[in-house]
Amino acid sequence: MPALASLVFSLGLAVQASLTPLTTPLPPLPIAAFPEHEPPQISAGAWALYSIDEQAVIWGSGVDQVRAPASVTKLMTALLVVEAGTDPFAEITISAAAAAEPIGYVGQQKLYEGEVWTVESLLTDLLIYSDNGAAVALAEHAAGSVPAFVDLMNQRAAQLGMTSTNFENPNGLDETGHVSSARDLIRLGEAVVAQPRIAQIVRIKYATFTPGGRVMEVRNTNRLLGTFPGVFGLKTGDTLTAGQVLLSYGRFAHEDFLAVVMGTDGHMRDTSLLMAYALRTFGPQDHFFSVGADLPALAVWPEWRLARIDAVSPLDDGRRSGVPASLSPAERELAGALADLLPAALGGEGSR
Repeated sequence: MPALASLVFSLGLAVQASLTPLTTPLPPLPIAAFPEHEPPQISAGAWALYSIDEQAVIWGSGVDQVRAPASVTKLMTALLVVEAGTDPFAEITISAAAAAEPIGYVGQQKLYEGEVWTVESLLTDLLIYSDNGAAVALAEHAAGSVPAFVDLMNQRAAQLGMTSTNFENPNGLDETGHVSSARDLIRLGEAVVAQPRIAQIVRIKYATFTPGGRVMEVRNTNRLLGTFPGVFGLKTGDTLTAGQVLLSYGRFAHEDFLAVVMGTDGHMRDTSLLMAYALRTFGPQDHFFSVGADLPALAVWPEWRLARIDAVSPLDDGRRSGVPASLSPAERELAGALADLLPAALGGEGSR
């Protein structure tokens, strides 16, 4: 109980020793109690930071703008191949069409007609090296032809609720009508991280392939791997029409996040800013203030903070009063008691 009283006092609440509800107005909650950091300035044309745990977009701009997704498209290609249960050891002979697909950047190695690759090697080449030919080879293997596979891509996009998305090819090369949005890519990202087979591949930094005896050494195009702790994929993209695009997955102690940036000239920089913001400022304090009580004193918080609090409010997964699962048992008991106290002390309706 002394620990509870101490915590409540630190929030600016004058609590009596008996912890009985107060009848006098409370002073504003002191912002200084929790040092704040405003959202970063992102140069991307559209972007979003999404909490997987809370199923909520925490912050974003232009999230429904229709834009070219570039090679982030390849995540849908991989998702279909994996969801179909394709044998990872099945062999694929590279067709002329797959070999003729243009490379994505100067110096990128490619596939050659007649080479024999396994499905898993092509998936790895596709996801970490962004090989356009690998996308075509996998599409032909999975559906018989690229057009048939693209139909499957659009069907799956509809099932995922990707209402702003239309695919025209399996690799994301610029093509009229090949579009998506930041919100839709978040939906795709959720489906992808639920697939352990893909989640394992996108974390690989380096790989070596030996098709036909030649040695092909590749490095993941996502330079955040190994440089930003907690970031484990997912996929980069970069075309003339799309600009730079990056859909990322971050696993941190208190929350799992997806971040997407579209139409930027610095996708690694923008994503680093978003993930640092998530890591630095979003956590238990947001849950404490999203318990559903009517707290007029919250008017002292800036609008960007209120938006973040609102985003975590609808917790319908059974967790008590928005207490984060990452807290220890003792911290959860203390936080739960605090959540019960705040509505009573301020005349609110309780948690929702």
